[in-house]
Amino acid sequence: MTAKRTKSPRNTPKGDKRDRTRATLLEAARAMVREKGYARTTLEAVARRAGMTTGAIYGNFKSRDELFIALGQTYWAPVKPLIKPGATFAEVMHAMAK
Repeated sequence: MTAKRTKSPRNTPKGDKRDRTRATLLEAARAMVREKGYARTTLEAVARRAGMTTGAIYGNFKSRDELFIALGQTYWAPVKPLIKPGATFAEVMHAMAK
């Protein structure tokens, strides 16, 4: 009789682990921003909330700015300016700047 082997986390592809780590960090950053606001959210607090080190953050994001840009891209819909049909280039640029 052979025992059925369960798949070990060590056998999962590294890409999956990286995705899970990034998702955990982004969720922790999201929670911290909700609690303390963007300006008072530190990388150390995000790492602590995620149960990780700041090294995990820097292994996935180059900077605090990159982490928060990824947070915005992940959780908030892109802002699309209202542009009337037939708008001139200048009108389009003005709408995008707003």
